[in-house]
Amino acid sequence: MKKIKFYTLILIFIFITNCGFKVVDKSKLVDFKIVEVSTTGEKRINYRIKNKLLINFNDSSKKILQIDLDTKKSKDIKEKNIKNEITKYNLKIVTSIKVKKINSYKEESFTVIKAGSFKVSNQYSATLNNEKKLIKSLTDQIVDEIFDIIILKTNAL
Repeated sequence: MKKIKFYTLILIFIFITNCGFKVVDKSKLVDFKIVEVSTTGEKRINYRIKNKLLINFNDSSKKILQIDLDTKKSKDIKEKNIKNEITKYNLKIVTSIKVKKINSYKEESFTVIKAGSFKVSNQYSATLNNEKKLIKSLTDQIVDEIFDIIILKTNAL
């Protein structure tokens, strides 16, 4: 009985380790050049998104893109304690993106929504730092998702 369990575990281990999965290198999939990024809405968030988008692109590509960003941020109360003091906030960032392919005059639009929460600290400056850290994290997630969607849409065109 022990030998059967041993052999089945070895067999399962062999099948799991030889699945052939490889991590996709996103830099090889980037086959576009971003010429212009125009922004409206939240200036700080758009500045971070714009800089991260302009860093990662293929300069020798024939697919030339123009991107329009419209970002909105909303902050709502998530929790209050017994004394009716706010203990947590919800932060939601909604980014609407229009991608225009200049050579063929095709336009795609999509929306990326990210949300998170942060704690209120005893000091106001610590609360602001918590909010800034959350905004930075959500912005990085938004940029990753924008890149994934742009890669999918430009390779499909």
